[in-house]
Amino acid sequence: MLVVLLFVLTGLSAFAQTLSLISGNGLIVQESFSAPKPFRVRATSASGAGVPDLPITWTVKQGEGQLTKTVNRTDSNGFATAEFFGSRLIQGDS
Repeated sequence: MLVVLLFVLTGLSAFAQTLSLISGNGLIVQESFSAPKPFRVRATSASGAGVPDLPITWTVKQGEGQLTKTVNRTDSNGFATAEFFGSRLIQGDS
């Protein structure tokens, strides 16, 4: 079974103008394997500068798997990452 990872960006703080997906969208992951790339986002201000220390909440909305090694606040350049591990299918799922 393959899982296609689709990413949805939601919510911004008063300090960030834009939250952009840098990598991870549309990846195909086999069950019981990690995604080949992490999800990576960047928060920027209206001037395009990275917004540091912005809280990020990662959630799997569809599909079977779990997020691992999540960075829940943006770094000094506005980046945050999370890795995805595809869960094993329960018998009867397809």
